[in-house]
Amino acid sequence: MSDFSHLHLHSQYSLLESSIRLDELFKLACEYKMSAVGLTDHGNMFGAVDFYLKAKKYGLKPVLGCEVYVAPGGRLLRGNTGNADEEIAPYAVGRSGLQHLVLLVQNEIGYQNLSKLVSSGYLEGFYYRPRIDKDLLAQHSEGLIATSACLKGEVTSAAMIGDMDRAREAAKWFQKVFPGRFYLEMQQNGLHQQMVVNDRFQELAKELGIPLVATADCHYLRREDALSQEVLMAIQTGQKMEEMSGASLVSQEFYFKSQETMKQEFSFCPEAIENTQKIVNSCHFEFKFKDDQGKKIYHFPKFDPPQGLSQQEHLNQLSSEGLQVRLEESKKYHQKSFSPEDLKKYDERLEKELGIINSMGFTGYFLIVQDFIGFAKKQGIPVGPGRGSGAGSLVAYCLRITELDPLEHGLLFERFLNPERVSLPDFDVDFCMDRRPEVIEYVSQKYGKDCVAQIITFGNLKARGVTRDVGRVMGMQAQDVDKIAKLVPEEINITLNEAFEKEPRLRALTETDPQIHTLFEISRRIEGLYRHAGIHAAGLVISNRPMVEHCPLYRGKNDELVIQYDMKKAEEIGLIKFDFLGLKTLTFLKKAEALVNEKHPEARLELDKISLADTKTFELLCQGDTNGIFQLESSGMQDLLRRAKPNRFADIVAITSLYRPGPMVMLDDYVGRKHGQIPIEYDFEELRPILAETYGIMVYQEQVQQIAMKLASYTAGGADLLRRAMGKKIPEEMAKQKEVFLEGTTKNNHDRVKAEKLFDLMANFAGYGFNKSHAAAYSVVTCQTAYLKSHYPVIFFASLLSIEREDTDKITKYIADANKHQISVLAPDINESETDFTVLSESQIRFGLGAIKGVGQIAIDNILEARKTGGKFSDLFDFCSRTNNRMVNKRVLEALIKAGAFDSFNVHRASIFKAIDSALELGGSAQKLRDEQQPSFSDLLGEQDNSFTQHRFTYPETKPWTLLEKLRFEKETIGFYVTGHPLDEFNWETERYTTTTVQECVAHPTNKEVFIAASIVTMREIITKRGDRMAFVTLGDKTGEIEAVVFSDVYLENEGTFKSDEPIWVKAQLERGESGAKLLLSKKSQSQVLPLRYAFEALAREMHLYFDQDASDFLKDAKRVQQLQQFLSYQTPKEERGFGPLFFHVQTLPTTSTTLRWKGTVPLRRETVHFMKNLLDERVRIEFR
Repeated sequence: MSDFSHLHLHSQYSLLESSIRLDELFKLACEYKMSAVGLTDHGNMFGAVDFYLKAKKYGLKPVLGCEVYVAPGGRLLRGNTGNADEEIAPYAVGRSGLQHLVLLVQNEIGYQNLSKLVSSGYLEGFYYRPRIDKDLLAQHSEGLIATSACLKGEVTSAAMIGDMDRAREAAKWFQKVFPGRFYLEMQQNGLHQQMVVNDRFQELAKELGIPLVATADCHYLRREDALSQEVLMAIQTGQKMEEMSGASLVSQEFYFKSQETMKQEFSFCPEAIENTQKIVNSCHFEFKFKDDQGKKIYHFPKFDPPQGLSQQEHLNQLSSEGLQVRLEESKKYHQKSFSPEDLKKYDERLEKELGIINSMGFTGYFLIVQDFIGFAKKQGIPVGPGRGSGAGSLVAYCLRITELDPLEHGLLFERFLNPERVSLPDFDVDFCMDRRPEVIEYVSQKYGKDCVAQIITFGNLKARGVTRDVGRVMGMQAQDVDKIAKLVPEEINITLNEAFEKEPRLRALTETDPQIHTLFEISRRIEGLYRHAGIHAAGLVISNRPMVEHCPLYRGKNDELVIQYDMKKAEEIGLIKFDFLGLKTLTFLKKAEALVNEKHPEARLELDKISLADTKTFELLCQGDTNGIFQLESSGMQDLLRRAKPNRFADIVAITSLYRPGPMVMLDDYVGRKHGQIPIEYDFEELRPILAETYGIMVYQEQVQQIAMKLASYTAGGADLLRRAMGKKIPEEMAKQKEVFLEGTTKNNHDRVKAEKLFDLMANFAGYGFNKSHAAAYSVVTCQTAYLKSHYPVIFFASLLSIEREDTDKITKYIADANKHQISVLAPDINESETDFTVLSESQIRFGLGAIKGVGQIAIDNILEARKTGGKFSDLFDFCSRTNNRMVNKRVLEALIKAGAFDSFNVHRASIFKAIDSALELGGSAQKLRDEQQPSFSDLLGEQDNSFTQHRFTYPETKPWTLLEKLRFEKETIGFYVTGHPLDEFNWETERYTTTTVQECVAHPTNKEVFIAASIVTMREIITKRGDRMAFVTLGDKTGEIEAVVFSDVYLENEGTFKSDEPIWVKAQLERGESGAKLLLSKKSQSQVLPLRYAFEALAREMHLYFDQDASDFLKDAKRVQQLQQFLSYQTPKEERGFGPLFFHVQTLPTTSTTLRWKGTVPLRRETVHFMKNLLDERVRIEFR
């Protein structure tokens, strides 16, 4: 047994206040031959389970605790206690604020009490920090040991300033509340104030009979980590090191000291060292993960079946009845028939699954899931067809948890729930994004709000981010740090050490620049530490009793109730997690389905009943026409669909599974085999039925399981263990599994060499094999969206645009796609538009008011209500007099006018815009008359009412906005152009002098030279560190927008062009940047910028006219030939810029043509093109080179 244990220690769970990582901590504790370690993070218990489990792994005794913040005036008081100026460093002195207190858990009651205290700090007392008070301490002191904490403790701070009466009074209070369990804490941290406290505490201890205890208030592991700790705190406060005078590190003694060091430092008081072990010996709390029989403990929420049935009876009944309904639906909607053998397979599968579920104790879990999904469906809340391995369960299908028949699609139950590997089942459920909160509220009401909570997550300091953070703290220029950070390769979860291996320039910088060397040394030390707490996007835990009895709670920024343990630790202590995910596509499907049934009531569309073999659906997919189609939108996927020509549901499942990093290399093989271009061969005939649907290629993890069962006689559960082992690639486990596999294949008389080759192939494949259950379930959603687009395109686009109305890029893309389908999207109209995009006809959609920036829902509701009660608006005055000017104010009017919503008044936009103030004033007067209950407005106006605006309200005269002004305002308010596009008049130039569109650049961000025609959306000029001017420009064409970095040499030469409203032609370098594709314009890359209007003149060198045999009749038309000669004769004959030769190519016979050159030159201008087009027959082709 050790002589000393650290009992006041902060880990990285004291977010940005400690750099101690648990594994490193316990290794050092073992090195120091310590037997126990305590954890006392600031105000929270985030790390309690993690700390407990890892301490046990290292053979150390964990002592759980927390350094709480006590509000002197009470936890409910909001004021100057614990405000933003409260100390940052625990060792900063001389500041007022919260009082610190260290609490340590002795037993189960102590754990419960500390959980309640810490929870109250967040749920009731949070004000900049989680705060408790003495009232709570008095209520929840049992099972807890208290120490006086650091210099910010109540007793300590009073002793520090010599107010011993107050120190004595406070000490007595704690002595009374924690009888025999309160200690005066001494530290040796090099601070003068602490030395004073130590002396006074020794006297106070003798006087009051309070024991002393020695601590180090550890915030970092080693003395040399002090600088990193200071940097960490500067990141937290947003300060630079030079600005941290008040909270800077005044001592380097807050590290994890050895026993010898602590005993030496406290040689004047051996009792304080000995008492650490006394405390450790009195702390014997253990988490209870298993029951007395060794079974995992789960805290299932209580589910009471109806009619006095047991849970097992209820599940069996629901499943059996559900199966019959499912089979009848298959017959009715999909014309399927089932033989007696088929029915037997369903019955046997159902019986097997129910047996496993009931025997493993997960009956209640299935009932709970089916209950809240059933609630959602009854309320009309869209629910996904399934997600993850749960789609492989027939019981789930019968309970309508999922919508995919697992037998029909070859899905395995053991992939979801394996009797040979006891673990909690995990249904991930997709709900409509908008109505997901309703399901969560239902669960909270059913099981109790205090029994339902969301799950905490922790964000950490990642390679690029920590580099930027540390650079800022060190006072480096942001541009310089950004350049350094961008050298870190764009890979998920890459570390700085890995970055140094992959990017030689990083290593070179650290070797040549001392400041950058320091930057990376510090960044490496704190990289990966937790930075902030968040909330799991989908996870929800539901318990059988109040959640605080299981774990401490945290309050989210939107008042969400959140447990303080992350997902894995929550499962460790037996909490049951349910995933409630929000999927926007479901909201879209529901909206579209309702609109189809409104517009086509005879259709009676039910998307969950459509055929997954619909011909029109697969025709659309084969064309790659998949913008807006779930999972299939990328250009690469569209290209794959055109090559693969999917003609069955299984193809969609396979394609979406293969189109991922890793298996993507097999796509060509898959396509070749599907079309018979590559032969399909099987080393074992038994592989044929397993791999036939994927043309002999292993695509799914389930296929690995089936192969193991078929060839090596694995059980279904054993095959799942094999799949998991292959996925983890643990050498020892793989060697063991390989022997089992080969032994099985040998017993089944298979060739050992071939079997070994097959095992290695399976092992290699398992690294990228996909979950077929998930792929199949999500492919249902894919087919549903494709069905809508192929059968009801105008409704598809209207619904899609409504759902994506806040995403300008997507709106632009989908409107362009709608246009390709001969569907036009009309500008918003104050008399026709609704909140959403609406269908006017099979070829027209009206823009929705909800997509106009600056027009909120409150204003829209008021406008629609006024239109509903009073009919269409006749003019701006009529509009202002009937809408509430507080809701529909000047800002809203400006946005509506700029968006073109008042165009139906047949007054140009500039005039309406100028009339806003007078219309609001007159409209306000009209409203005031109504509000004052004067005679009705119509009575006042008499017979003149209908023509009031015609005679009394006139629009001011003003110059109309130019086309470019109108388009710019449209872009500003609705994110794109409705009435046209700045490039419309340059279609001819765009066709000839561009190599790509913006959308193609974004979809294929490879490093290459591109020619683009675009308008300038935004431009931001900056001054570089060297004083050069450069710019960041957003360029847009009809397909989307892209960022361009214009370096100084190109910018200064073309500044006027960039600042004009004119569209431009750009020759630039396309590169894949940190946030996607971007264009780089510099002299180094030979970039070029031209006003698009003059691109033709600058780029064309020769003009060519092509006359085929039919068009050559033109040459016999004397009048037109004369006109051409006259035009050419007037042109400047000499060679100069903007002029070039003219060639005539005349086809005299099908295989013979003659080329003639005009004796002079022609102006290579747009005017020449227009003249030629008007003069020549349309069969004459005009080209420029």
